[in-house]
Amino acid sequence: MATNNINFDQLADIFNQAGENVESKMMEGLTEISEDLLSVADQLAPLWEGGLMEGGSVDPPKKMGDTIQSRVGYSKEYALRRHEESYNLGPISAKKPNIDGMSVGQKYLEKPTKKYGDKYAEYLAEKSKEAF
Repeated sequence: MATNNINFDQLADIFNQAGENVESKMMEGLTEISEDLLSVADQLAPLWEGGLMEGGSVDPPKKMGDTIQSRVGYSKEYALRRHEESYNLGPISAKKPNIDGMSVGQKYLEKPTKKYGDKYAEYLAEKSKEAF
């Protein structure tokens, strides 16, 4: 039978290192999730002459107090209007396929955020396990 001894200082070091590793894994996972969300939102964004999808971006995760945040968004001035206002899809947008039951057009960023929220949370939970 093997015996392993560890003192409290060593245990504290292990937990401190694990905390740093979890934070690193969360930032890595949040980057992956944000890029996935942008990819799906691009597929759901309306398309006429282009430009809207090319204006999509992901801001790298940042630690803000006890929170790690990333921003996914679009820079075109009409992006918010296309996201929020009701409109009829143009002929190009109307030909784009639905993605995982979500239709092209209005709320192109909000729909996948809500639909995949649980999946993304589970993914982050799995990423955190990699720290140990």
